[in-house]
Amino acid sequence: MALRRGIMNIFNSISNIRIGRRLIGGFIIVTILMAFVGVVGFLGMNSVSIGMDKVYSDGTVPLYEVTSIETSLNSIRALTFRTAALPAEREQDEKRMQDEIAKIDAHIGELKTAELTPEEKVNLSKFEGQWTTYKSAAQEVFTLLKAGKTKEGLTSIANGGNHANARRATAGTFEDLKTGILTNSKRIAANGHAEMERTIPLMAALAVFVVILAMGLAILITRSITLPLYQVMNQFDSMTRGEISGRLYLNRTDEIGDMAGMIDRFSDYLEHDVVGTMHRIAAGDLLATIENRGAKDQITPAFTETLTALNHVIVELKNLVDRTSMGDLSVKGSPGDLQGSYRDIILGFNRTLGAIINPLSGAIALSKDYSECNFAARFPSDIKVEGDFCEFRSALNTIGDEISKSLALVSGQLNDLSSHASHASVGIEDVRRGAKEISSKADMTNTNAQRSEDGIEQVLKAMEDLTVTVTSISSNVDAVAQAGTNADNLAKKGIISSSLADEGMSKIKESSVEVERTIKDIQGQMAEITNIIKIITDISEQTNLLALNAAIEAARAGDAGLGFAVVAGEVKALANQTGDSTQKIALMISGLESQSAKAVAAMDEAAKAVNQGEGALKETVETFADLTKAVEEISHNMNTVAGAIEEQAASFEEITASVTDMSGFIKETVKDALNSSATAEEAINVVEQITGIINEINEVVDVTSTEMKRFVLS
Repeated sequence: MALRRGIMNIFNSISNIRIGRRLIGGFIIVTILMAFVGVVGFLGMNSVSIGMDKVYSDGTVPLYEVTSIETSLNSIRALTFRTAALPAEREQDEKRMQDEIAKIDAHIGELKTAELTPEEKVNLSKFEGQWTTYKSAAQEVFTLLKAGKTKEGLTSIANGGNHANARRATAGTFEDLKTGILTNSKRIAANGHAEMERTIPLMAALAVFVVILAMGLAILITRSITLPLYQVMNQFDSMTRGEISGRLYLNRTDEIGDMAGMIDRFSDYLEHDVVGTMHRIAAGDLLATIENRGAKDQITPAFTETLTALNHVIVELKNLVDRTSMGDLSVKGSPGDLQGSYRDIILGFNRTLGAIINPLSGAIALSKDYSECNFAARFPSDIKVEGDFCEFRSALNTIGDEISKSLALVSGQLNDLSSHASHASVGIEDVRRGAKEISSKADMTNTNAQRSEDGIEQVLKAMEDLTVTVTSISSNVDAVAQAGTNADNLAKKGIISSSLADEGMSKIKESSVEVERTIKDIQGQMAEITNIIKIITDISEQTNLLALNAAIEAARAGDAGLGFAVVAGEVKALANQTGDSTQKIALMISGLESQSAKAVAAMDEAAKAVNQGEGALKETVETFADLTKAVEEISHNMNTVAGAIEEQAASFEEITASVTDMSGFIKETVKDALNSSATAEEAINVVEQITGIINEINEVVDVTSTEMKRFVLS
């Protein structure tokens, strides 16, 4: 545990060292270790090199010199025998011998400077003395042979001669010297090999130790870097998944600690500033801004551009809504500098307004023609309509057709009513004349009755006249009764005509109801549009979520995803703008529904007017009904008069039967005559009332006919 704790302390201490210093320190330590290994290796190799130098200087060089001396000795020996055999080349051989002698002297000088053992030095000194004797003997041979003393020269060369003895002595000493040098060289080589065998394992062990130490240091430094880097990578991975609430909180003072702090601050910036501002914008706070974080800040300008475009769209849509709500149907949205989907929204809204306003303009123009009584007008053919507006156009044209048919029917019925009223006027005039005649006859009856009191003689004559008068009165009463019957029939025809007019007004009312139903159907279609707008709103919310996920994925990508993050922000802003636009459109649809409701109210007013016209027709029908009752009352009165006349005739018969009762009957006759006169006056008054009613009907018919002439029918 203590070791583990110590390692952790060392690890934490290393973690607080800056990565550059840590790596440099690690490199320095590794370099020191490698230098140590190099120094040790250098020392070992130097020792080996010294041994090799010793092999060279104390073994190889003397051996080379000895070998060279041996070669030169053999050459001198050969030249000596050759010069005796080849006198012609003696001079050349002598020169070559002198060269070999010089070489041997030089090699002996080199051997004297070499590191030799004491034994080798003794042998070298002995060889040097013998070499001097041998050299002199060889030169003497050449001198004797050149002097022509061939025998002496050959004697010196032969066994027992000076040259031969000196050569053998030199060869024996030289062999001892060579053997000593070879032995010493082998010993030096063996020592060098042993030194190398000692140095190589030491260097290998030291190298393994240094490698292990360097690997441990490398692992320690690497883990001090990679472990926090894994934490940073995991944090980045979480951020790419949209999890920006996590923090590293690494308590380190190196670059990774600085990077972790930057990531934590960036997460704070994303969570509180960027995402928080996006939530505020999504909630409708278009005044939300992000503080600019530097000259190279790309997020804030992107947000600013997005908000500017969004505000432009909203201001333009608000202007469209305000002007259209005030009845300005010519308004068009200006996309200005807007691009992409923002521009498409304004242009699409213009197309939507055009698709709604153009049919409404045609409906307004047609309604204006209808208001000017021009029911021959139809929906303008140059206005293109689609979808439900086709039914709207057909319904408006159907209104003109149906109203034209109804008004044509009403006009015909009014003409019939006017004709029947004229006939009724003629009949009533006959009734008036009959009533006046009855009144006149009643007065005459009264006069005759008064005269009958003057004398019985005149009674019979008066009674005869009265009988004639009563007969005439009876005929006139029958005529009046017939005229009353005719007037009653005409009044009933007036009732029928008024009923037909009432049916025409009912059809007008039904047409108005049909128009109202059509507008309500339009309101239903607007409700469907509202539902579609709700679906679009849901889609914009889903797009908002997708854009947010895309922004999170872009954040995971780091700098490489900045452009994608901007696009994702624009998509999200577009989704928010689409949601706001759908809300605005919903408000416009609500306004259209309000206008449709006003249209329904206007149709209700038209229905009320139709109801008033229907009421007027009903009053006309009631007037004709009253007229019928009055005529029936006149007929009843005429029947009463006829009964009175019949009673008078019976009285006259009784007068003729009994003169004694004449006075009483005359009084009754006077009374009946007065009653007849009063009844006739009442009949005249009723006829006057009927005449007034018929005149009023004629005036209504004239006014209605005049008004009907204003209508242009198809």
